[in-house]
Amino acid sequence: MRGRIRLSEFPEQLAMIGTYYNRCWLNIERNNHGHAVIIPLFRLYPYLWHKEIFTSGLPKLTDQIGFQTGDSSKKIIIGELGRDISIKPDSAWIDKSETFWKETLTFVQEDGVMEAQGKRRGQRCYDDTVMATAIMLWTNSRLPIAKYIRKTTPLKGWRADMMKEKKQEQLVGWTV
Repeated sequence: MRGRIRLSEFPEQLAMIGTYYNRCWLNIERNNHGHAVIIPLFRLYPYLWHKEIFTSGLPKLTDQIGFQTGDSSKKIIIGELGRDISIKPDSAWIDKSETFWKETLTFVQEDGVMEAQGKRRGQRCYDDTVMATAIMLWTNSRLPIAKYIRKTTPLKGWRADMMKEKKQEQLVGWTV
């Protein structure tokens, strides 16, 4: 977003987006301004990604909401992003954002640190959309597959009688 939304309004916007997309999971980067977003968002919206710690083969949730981006986690998620871009060109994930592809072309590894080229030299280079996309793909690959649950209302009156007759008709047939 690069400062287009005030930091105080951003949690409300995220809660509205999450609600609009059928209570989707939100994964916020916990670095820098992330804490200023997570704390008020937690009061507004319940579906926030929690860090998982794997002990004895079972995941254990912690109270650390969001994604902590560091050198080790960056290598993992950027590696998965690179694999998704190169191996799956015909996959369901397609990014048509011109900003993403421009930032991807300037994203390099300098002296063991992965970031936008020229960022350390004070040039205006960004890696926001690259990191957001990498975190999104990483989170999406770890969430359970959503199930569609069809909500039905119980039938009443003549409709219920018709269904009973239909079920009884289905029971009549050939037996061997």
